[in-house]
Parts: sequence; C-alpha cells; structure tokens
Amino acid sequence: MLRCAACLASCVLPFRDVTMLPLPATLQRVSLAAFLLLVDDADRGVGAAGDPAVEHRVELALADCGAWTIGGAGALLVEPRAVHVASVASEEDGAAGPGRPRHGSRPGPAPVEIGSLAPWMRIRLRRLARGHGDGQVALRARMIRMLVQDPCVTAVAERLGVDRKTVREWRDRFLAHGIKGLFDEHRSGRPRRISDVARCELISMACGRPKAYGVECQQTWTFDALHAAFRERNPGIAISRTSVLRILTNADLRPHRMQGWMHSQDPDFRAKATHICSLYLNPPSGVVLCVDEKTGMQALKRKNPTKWAGLGRPGKWEYEYKRMGTRTLFAAFNTRNGHVVAEISKKRKGLDLLRFMKKVAAAYPTGDVHVVWDNLNIHMDGPDKRWTKFNKRHGGRFHFHYTPLHASWLNQVELFFSRVQRRVLRYASFDSAEQMGAEVLSYIGHWNTRERKPYRWKFRGYPIEEARSAA
Repeated sequence: MLRCAACLASCVLPFRDVTMLPLPATLQRVSLAAFLLLVDDADRGVGAAGDPAVEHRVELALADCGAWTIGGAGALLVEPRAVHVASVASEEDGAAGPGRPRHGSRPGPAPVEIGSLAPWMRIRLRRLARGHGDGQVALRARMIRMLVQDPCVTAVAERLGVDRKTVREWRDRFLAHGIKGLFDEHRSGRPRRISDVARCELISMACGRPKAYGVECQQTWTFDALHAAFRERNPGIAISRTSVLRILTNADLRPHRMQGWMHSQDPDFRAKATHICSLYLNPPSGVVLCVDEKTGMQALKRKNPTKWAGLGRPGKWEYEYKRMGTRTLFAAFNTRNGHVVAEISKKRKGLDLLRFMKKVAAAYPTGDVHVVWDNLNIHMDGPDKRWTKFNKRHGGRFHFHYTPLHASWLNQVELFFSRVQRRVLRYASFDSAEQMGAEVLSYIGHWNTRERKPYRWKFRGYPIEEARSAA
C-alpha cells in the first residue's frame, strides 16, 4: 500500500492506491521544493506499514515552490495548481520506475522547458492547433502550446490522452527543428514501379500534339487518349489511368486545358508598350484619351421574353434571336478621371471617325490632347493626310500615340467596352438598332454622372522577351 502526503484532485499519480499520510502535529508549515513521502511496498509483502525497512522515499516536485499547510487531523494540504507530481516512470520528473525504488534524496533532473516563443510562432501554433488541416499535426501543436505553459510531460499527456513518450518525442522534435518538426517526415513508400524515364516520356507526350503520336481526329489530349497512346508505345510498362493522372498532377500539367492568348509580333513592341505605359503613369500636360471603336454591336431580339431569376432557379434567356441591325460605338476614355465621350454610328469609316474626333475636340477645346489608339487603317494619316489636316485645323493640339501591332489590349478604352457589353448588351433584347444605340448612350451618360472612375490598369512586363534574351 502506497501512502501519499496529499490526494491532489488535479494531478494523476502513477500509483495503484493513494491514501492520506498523517503528519506530526508539531509540523505546521513546510516551504520545501521537494517533500519526501513514505512508501510502503505492500506489493512485495515485506514488513508492515510504517516499517523503516520497507520505506522508500519518492520525490514530489513543485511547479511553483509555494507553502504547504497542515490541515485538520494533520493532513497535508496543497494548492493543486501549484504542484505537479513526478512520474514514476519518467526520468525527467526525477522518479524511479515502478518496483524500482530510488534510494537517496538527491533530486532528479528538472523538466525540459521550451521557453518563450516568438509572436509569429505562437500565431502559427494556434492556427495549427485548430485542426483545419492534419489532425495529428493539430494534436502536436496543442502539446507544444501546453508545454509552454506547463513543462510537465505527465500532466500534458494525461490531459490529451496520449503516452508520455509521445509528448517527449514531439517536444524534442520541436526544440530541434521548430514548427517543421511537427510535420511527418517524407516517407519513401513502396518502391517505384514506373521509372523516371517513363515518367518523363509521359510528360513529353502530354506536352505535344496527339497527331504526332498517331492519335487522329483529336486536337488536345484527354487522359484516356494519353493513357492508351502511352501503353501502345510502351507495352512493357504497366501503368494505370490513375497513375497517368497522378504523374501529370504532380507536374502541374493539364494538357486538356486551353486558354486564349494574344501576342504581338511587333519588333518594336517593348519600346511602344513602354511609351504607352509612361503616358498612363506620368501623363503629360493636357489630357490622355484612349480612343477606339466597338464595331458590330448587334441589336438582337429574342424569340421569347427573358425569364429573370427566381427563388431556387437562375434567370434564363432565349438562345434563338432575330438580328435587328448593327451599330458602331466610337468612344474616347479619359485616363485621368474616367470621363467618356461617345457617339453611335451606322458605319465605321474614316469620315465617321473624323466626325467623332471633331466632337472630341469640342469636348476639350483647350490644351494638348494625347490620343492613344491602335493601328487600324482609319487611324493612319492615309493618302489624304486626314489627321495632319485635322491637327492643323485645331492648332496642333493633338498628339497621336500608336499601340504595338496586335496589342490593342494596351488601350484602356477596351476595359470600358467590356463594361458596356456586360451591363447593356449581354442579356438584352432590342426591337431595333436605334433602341440599342439609345440604351448604350444612356448607360454612358449614367457612367459619366455617377460611376465614372479611372482604371487601376496593370501591365506585367515583358516575360517572353526576357526569356528570349536569357536563352
């Protein structure tokens, strides 16, 4: 029978039976860092209770070395939060293993303390402990957070319901490697059945055209087609469709996906694009206007009325329509404040653009006007020198800047045209081209009075040109 000085409700003792040990009435207060308890090794059946021949001293370590007070009937009372009991099987808690009494009163090694953590590490541990990812990692993070507050391994293991060895292992890994030590190390797994050469060949096929590998009537790869073509070329390699998918996923390769791409072949692309961007970033005196045409706007009349969204269902618009005519939208977008000068025309010819530019000149009667537009034929001077004469009539105030070939996306007015398409034209039904033109101009008026703003336009640079230079 083991007798302890106090029965602590918040501490779990690794003994089979714990009872109160009466103390001398003359001992009223003890302020020791360690108190010796008498142990009666009844399991071995040696001697009687209290016999000095079978008494062994077991150490009780205090987390906060506070005072112990003698209560009624001479029982020892302690503050549960101020004490933690050494594990009999724990070397760091300074106790001997069960059945192996520890002789002498020399205290064992102190618990290993993690110490204070950096603020970023505390935040990281708190996020990991929430368990949004790996549950095991969350458990380990909770271990570390508890050990920071209380270095007692036994108390942490008991609260989390794990073995003390588990707590010590992840504590030591955290001390050695930081937060990375809480994650599992890479495991080799079973030996590879698909060699690196075969994997590289599969990736090479996925990066090529199906026709080059004997697959007809198919423009892009599917996983089934790629799997069948690879097995046909390599009959000795056993590879499943899942393995094909896994290899391509690890290589971040999706051969079935395609995106639209626009690339300028202009040899002076870099210089022209830099010049246009400098106009946006550092505008000269006067105004910078982005001018272009939105051609071929179709006035479509739906065969059946559009059904707008309702509870539990999306809106529906009729796919069958009747063409009621087309119109062209001329627009000049002010890059500084977003104001738009616009005009609807039946055609898109040089005279139509010249008429619109007269309207622009009337809207900006003084100061320099820098016009950014693309290389459309009606934007050029032409044999009749239309823009030279136009500029001369307006005192040489107009300065024309051309985007690179096949790079009209550098013109900010294209962003405004996209807004018109989404807000006015996409799901509309018009009875006539005049109605469509009126609604477009109505929206532009609404934009100028209530919604206008400059665009926060961004250009990513010249990755293709820089890659070619590096090569």
